Amino acid sequence: MNDLHDLIAEGIKELQNDSALSILGHSLVKAIHVRAMPDPPLTGSIRGAGVHTAGETIRLQAYPKTGYHFVKWTMEGETVGDSTLIELTDTANTSIIAHFEVTPASALQNTDLQDDLQIYPNPARDQIVIKSPVRIDSVEFIDLTGRMFYQVPCDKLYISIDLNANILPVFLVKVYTENGIIVKKTERGRQTESSY
Repeated sequence: MNDLHDLIAEGIKELQNDSALSILGHSLVKAIHVRAMPDPPLTGSIRGAGVHTAGETIRLQAYPKTGYHFVKWTMEGETVGDSTLIELTDTANTSIIAHFEVTPASALQNTDLQDDLQIYPNPARDQIVIKSPVRIDSVEFIDLTGRMFYQVPCDKLYISIDLNANILPVFLVKVYTENGIIVKKTERGRQTESSY
């Protein structure tokens, strides 16, 4: 019996410096499943869920659909965050819910925020800079037929967005803030004064 133990001990010593064993060890790191759901269903989407390595920082971003706004994250009935972006570090399978609500029509008519929200197209750098007196949750770019073609998450009062070839010369910028939604007609080269 001792001979068997000695053989095993010798085998382990020989394999300690084996690079193939190191690769195998990394592949055996525990995987966890992160399940994220919108509530009510179909009111928003969530990016970042799926299979992750235990212990890694998991970033989840909630995106409300048009006409809705993000409210909070919950796990097992407990509120765990109120920003559209949340970070989790866990070693176990996790289920989290992103709660959305219908945006009241009054929030779309917040004239004070209309005046304070600033959009600065920068054609030299092919960027748009958006400044707001309240936190920006996300920004959507919408063509003149009402179709959303680009979306960017945010969690600050300021965002600089690199444009790309998909962005049209004239479009609507729909800014979701913690106080409501503002839509402004914008051109790649300059802001148009009219607001909706």
